[in-house]
Amino acid sequence: MSEIINTPNRPLSELKQLVPNLVQEIPFLKLLILFGSRSTEQNHEDSDYDFALIYDREIYQDWKTKGGSWFGLYSIFENIFELPNEAVDLVDLNRCSEILAHVIACDGKLLYEKRSGEYDEFLKRSLMSHEQTKKMRQEQRQSLERKLQMLGV
Repeated sequence: MSEIINTPNRPLSELKQLVPNLVQEIPFLKLLILFGSRSTEQNHEDSDYDFALIYDREIYQDWKTKGGSWFGLYSIFENIFELPNEAVDLVDLNRCSEILAHVIACDGKLLYEKRSGEYDEFLKRSLMSHEQTKKMRQEQRQSLERKLQMLGV
């Protein structure tokens, strides 16, 4: 990631006010969540904005056939929210890891849901119990230990 200098601080309320403009540009958007340091208010002046989204795949495919692209979404977010280049990270909640979805569900802040209940459904699917996260941590630790052994460390 490139260094970001003096990224403007956009409060959650300001982002929410700009979301209708975003939805006009991104008609396939179903759910939008702000996560990371900006959602937990632990950001600093060069923190980026982390957004997670769920979208309608059919409408997205149609949008792509008309010249849209996933990378083009970054510019749309930067323009609508008046953020500098490289100040936006996007996560596709349809494709991200279970642990990342869990973290987003724990700390994220809802910006937009097209259909009432979409956010609650995401939370039900994504929040893990302590036992589930414990098992994942154990599996990650074992995998790391195997890799270190293979490297002779």
